[in-house]
Amino acid sequence: MKYVPLLLLLSAVTACGPQTSNQVVLATDDGTKRLIYDCPNFRPQVESAEQLQVLGAAYGQTVRHASEHQHFVTAQALMDAYKAGDWRRVEQLIVEYRCASRAKFPP
Repeated sequence: MKYVPLLLLLSAVTACGPQTSNQVVLATDDGTKRLIYDCPNFRPQVESAEQLQVLGAAYGQTVRHASEHQHFVTAQALMDAYKAGDWRRVEQLIVEYRCASRAKFPP
């Protein structure tokens, strides 16, 4: 019984901490520019040329990864959206793929 307050405090502290396991980070190849997405609550972020640069780098990385891991439908959908200039769809597909493939996708 004497450990109950300690357990309650510990659970409150961990519940308020950062939840990086539900996040995906898109970055330029040199890592200087980044976008961070919450997997369960996707919201588009790309608005500026700098953010579009991050998306472009993530596009190349993701198409390559999807192709190498036999996710050809995803790779094709990404290429089609990119070719159509549908940046919102490209962004969404990248984030969804990376959220689903986190264990296999290098940080």
